[in-house]
Amino acid sequence: MVTFNKNTLAYSFVNVQNFQSVSFLGQFNNWVDVPMVTFDGITYTLSNFTVTAGGAKFRQTGSWAVNWGSTTFPSGVGVQDGADIPLAAGTYNITFNRQTGAYSFSYVTLSIIGNAAAGWNTDVPLITADGNLYTLENQVLTTGELKFRVNNNFGVANWGGTAFPSGTGVPDGPNIPVTAGTYNITFNRLTAAYSFEAVVNNTRDFEATGIMVYPNPAQNSWNFTFTAAERITLADISGKIILDKAVTGTSASIDASGLSSGLYFATVYSGNSLKVIKLVKN
Repeated sequence: MVTFNKNTLAYSFVNVQNFQSVSFLGQFNNWVDVPMVTFDGITYTLSNFTVTAGGAKFRQTGSWAVNWGSTTFPSGVGVQDGADIPLAAGTYNITFNRQTGAYSFSYVTLSIIGNAAAGWNTDVPLITADGNLYTLENQVLTTGELKFRVNNNFGVANWGGTAFPSGTGVPDGPNIPVTAGTYNITFNRLTAAYSFEAVVNNTRDFEATGIMVYPNPAQNSWNFTFTAAERITLADISGKIILDKAVTGTSASIDASGLSSGLYFATVYSGNSLKVIKLVKN
């Protein structure tokens, strides 16, 4: 297996000939083995993989002699000769650990990238609750160009177009021309339809509400204080919403104890205002 980083020019050659092969298969493809990718013989992955609803399993060397299944989705621990995994239709990044049997199906990351956003080296993730409709609210853009792409990688999938503020993305299409402004952005993963809705009289300065978060980074919880808020959502780095919480009064808390270490995004809503805050879980 050869990998190459075009930004740093770093490369590596990994000998995979002695690794056991693991495949993923199910009703979505009439039980035909789909080889998974591994760099260590332990963790196996499939990126941006689309399935229909139905049962599925993991198996080794294309044989039912060693196979893993379970009754839980989107994550669980597969056991030898276990039940078929009950898939929900969608497009996922799939991970399987051959040693523990642990597996997960997570929505793909979809982001915008370009000089109209944060530059051509920095992705700005959109948020999704269903793996199909991705959104980004109150995003400030400058005059320039951008594209949508999956998993922070043009090689996985990307869409461009010539229409603005709305249109249908074309795979590997031209950069989308953008006019400076503040927008609510939507992208439909199934149809590739996109829109940039200008935010008119967007929002009063949220800083006036005195929002504060502590501690940040946190190990157990994040505490929020504000003068007014009605709702807080929490999304992981992929943009998947993992919490949608109604709040009252002038304070709220989010339990972080069960979350994996990493970066999260909290969006605090107050009337017609919103503020996105980066949170770190240690």
